[in-house]
Amino acid sequence: MINQTGLNPHGVNQEPSQKLLEDINRQITEATNLSNQVTTEWRYRQFNRLESEEEETKNTNIWPVVFLVIAISALSFSAIFTRLSQDYIGAGATVFNRCLFSTIALCSWQMIVMSLQRSRTTEENVNANNYDYTIADIAKFIGLGVSFVLCSIFWAWSLTQTSVANSNLLHNLTPIFTVLGAWLFLQQQFNKRYILGLVIAIGGTFVIGMQDLHLSASSLIGDLAALLSAGFYAGQYLFTERLAKKFDTSTIMVGMTGVPAILLTPALLLAGDQLFPSATMGWVWIACIVLISQILGQGLLARSLKRFSSSFIAIFMLLEPFFTAIFAFFIFSEQLSLTNWVAFLLVLAGIYVVKSASKTLETVEA
Repeated sequence: MINQTGLNPHGVNQEPSQKLLEDINRQITEATNLSNQVTTEWRYRQFNRLESEEEETKNTNIWPVVFLVIAISALSFSAIFTRLSQDYIGAGATVFNRCLFSTIALCSWQMIVMSLQRSRTTEENVNANNYDYTIADIAKFIGLGVSFVLCSIFWAWSLTQTSVANSNLLHNLTPIFTVLGAWLFLQQQFNKRYILGLVIAIGGTFVIGMQDLHLSASSLIGDLAALLSAGFYAGQYLFTERLAKKFDTSTIMVGMTGVPAILLTPALLLAGDQLFPSATMGWVWIACIVLISQILGQGLLARSLKRFSSSFIAIFMLLEPFFTAIFAFFIFSEQLSLTNWVAFLLVLAGIYVVKSASKTLETVEA
């Protein structure tokens, strides 16, 4: 013990020595340096982690857009293949073959995937995609199938009753019906900026179509059929968006084509229509519709609806006429006019405005 005089009972001074103070200061300095080093390393790792996450986010955001562009490219051939197939079978039979063989191909693919899963994974993983179907889910699948078949039939029929330019122009009014349906049935809100982008984008498609538009009393029924196809196409977007929240793309595609195949079979048999093409080229065009337009195009479109809203997809699809013009340039050597480029820029500007407006809406709703 140290007494009041600073000496212990034995009379020895207890003040700390200079060496002890130096040791304490040295240990404090080492501890401070070690703490700074650990902090620096932690910050470096955090920076690298954030940087890698940012890069991963960029890559993740790029691929959905790439898939959407490929979908538009594949679907831009749909009207051409459909029109060519109708040289061999009727409009209803064309849609029937599209649905039937797409369903067979998709079901076969699912069976192959499930077989591979059984051989490589546990039973728990195999049953991972066994969904619990509710009555509401079944109703949505029926709505999707009915929307798809009516859209396809009305559009295919319109191509025989009016010009391709008229049919495509009126069919491209799908975004108006999509936005209206999303507002009425999905309670989605759209601000003035979003509506402005929609008007600009649709205006771009009209710039392309108006130069080839032919108004006549004889084509009025075909024009009305094309307009109805746009309305049912919007329904297809809306049902797909709802189903994509729960089901995988392959399951949605089977529902999209399986329901119409079942509904069309008795209707075509009662009407006495020819179900299948009798010529080789007829089968070639059916194969193109199934593989390119339906499985590739509609499949990637359904996949994109897991990432983007149906309203945005419908507006983005307004680029389809320009893709068709580009393919016509390479395949048929048709020149792209200044009007085509102006229309393309208008559609892109509309898409940009809509996309920025959708971010604003997400912030407001949050």
